[in-house]
Amino acid sequence: YDELDTVLRMAKLSAEVTHNHPEGIKGAQAVALGIYLCRKDKSKEAMLEELKRYYPTFVEPKLGQNAFNETCQGTLPICLGIIEKATNFEEAIRYAIAVGGDSDTIGAIVGSIAEALWGIPEEIRAKAIEYLPAEMVEVYTIYLKKKKS
Repeated sequence: YDELDTVLRMAKLSAEVTHNHPEGIKGAQAVALGIYLCRKDKSKEAMLEELKRYYPTFVEPKLGQNAFNETCQGTLPICLGIIEKATNFEEAIRYAIAVGGDSDTIGAIVGSIAEALWGIPEEIRAKAIEYLPAEMVEVYTIYLKKKKS
């Protein structure tokens, strides 16, 4: 969405379905805000500064040392710490996998923000598409066509 109010409202609506708790909604809105700011050409530093309103302290990623914590208040600070430390998409994803903990959630959050911040390198995008079944590639192709129009 192009308007911040709409971004935050839609993040709230999407989170309420599975994370109907104030912290879950806050986490969804923080991630949506991060993506929104990156897409509005804010620098990484400016985006992270804005997100400190939601999570004032980021956790520095230490490989294999992140305890499993499925809560937003346990997950978002490590995700934002990864974004703060990383310098590109691939590095961010490698940190997301290597820190440990709730890896699928960490990877989804970090990957979403990293894509908005740096884009996905074509080599990584092409390789990932090779693993998708044909029907998912078809859906992805439809998405790209709609995105361009």
